[in-house]
Amino acid sequence: MTKPADDTPLITDPLKPEAVDGRVEAVDPPESKLKMTADAAEISAIRLLDAADAARESIKPSRK
Repeated sequence: MTKPADDTPLITDPLKPEAVDGRVEAVDPPESKLKMTADAAEISAIRLLDAADAARESIKPSRK
């Protein structure tokens, strides 16, 4: 049985998430399936981890 052709556009550029007020935001992620190249997915994952860390740091109480 053959799988039907998938017409979901292939994303070749990684996401550019940012830490904003203690949360991570990414502009224009697709509303449904996300189909990425392996490189774009890997870079996006690293960027998401970095943004998550920055978001946590922005809400962490400072030690005085």
